[in-house]
Amino acid sequence: MHQEQTGEYAGVPAKWRAWSGSLTFHLIVLLLLVYWFQFQPARRSAPGERNAVGVVVFKQATDAGATYTDSQGNEFSEAGEVPSLEDLLSHHFSEADLSQVLPSPAIGPSSPTGQTARIAGAGSHGGLSGVGGFGNSLGGKVKVDLFGTEGTGSKFVFVFDRSGSMNEFSGRPLRAAKTHLIQSLEPLTDLHQFNIIFYNEDPIVWSPGKLPWANERNKENAATFVRGVLAMGGTRHYEPLRAAIRLNPDVIFFLTDGEDKDALNDGQLADIRRLNRNGVQINAIQFGIGAESRGRNFLRTLAAQNEGQFQYINVAELRESAPP
Repeated sequence: MHQEQTGEYAGVPAKWRAWSGSLTFHLIVLLLLVYWFQFQPARRSAPGERNAVGVVVFKQATDAGATYTDSQGNEFSEAGEVPSLEDLLSHHFSEADLSQVLPSPAIGPSSPTGQTARIAGAGSHGGLSGVGGFGNSLGGKVKVDLFGTEGTGSKFVFVFDRSGSMNEFSGRPLRAAKTHLIQSLEPLTDLHQFNIIFYNEDPIVWSPGKLPWANERNKENAATFVRGVLAMGGTRHYEPLRAAIRLNPDVIFFLTDGEDKDALNDGQLADIRRLNRNGVQINAIQFGIGAESRGRNFLRTLAAQNEGQFQYINVAELRESAPP
């Protein structure tokens, strides 16, 4: 005889009672797992690995200056001062861990430390990629000498003429220019940045739109680029100079054997001066034949208007340089 069911399951088929019990059991297991994972300690990187950390910084301008707050509400730096990388990361790492996160002398586009800094850092050529970067704040400054002109900074652009006249004297001017350019990269370290532009009627740029880091790999790649440059064609100075200024370096080394007919006119010189609102130092190096002319020299004017130095080189007196 069928026994009538009573209680809360009265009238509920057996298969539904079984399904309900299974669902309840699995929900309990799921909640226990969530609770367990929530209270597990954060995984530490294995040897050789780097922890990736994202830091978002908010800037608030006030009458007293600028204040900075990160995405977790930590305030740092005095008003009007940009926080250092150490300040930024000190809220997210212990003192011991900072040595594993902050950029080291191995920093650069091709180094693991450079990759960590790109994740954790603030900014582009921002951060460690491209036009901005840590060159000024972490790398200090270095003095670069090129054909007797000097420039001190952390970001450099070399703008060199490769017109057909650089092949005169059996190609000695171009060989000398290449040799000295490659040698001038030697004092740059991993925390400095640079780029190279060769031009005739048109510029060719080693790394367009960027200021790569001067690690050994990039310097060797740049040297390979320089060695492959050929001299040919005419001369137009204006476009490559403007392109170099837009990269916002500290120093531009500008070398040409351009004749008076190719000189920058007064309007172009004035435009370059206006574009150079950040005060980039422009050193001008002139390759010529014989003694320097006593007449008006647009290269002297270019250097004088842009806080630079001028040097005249008599190519007839250039000593034969070994191929770079």
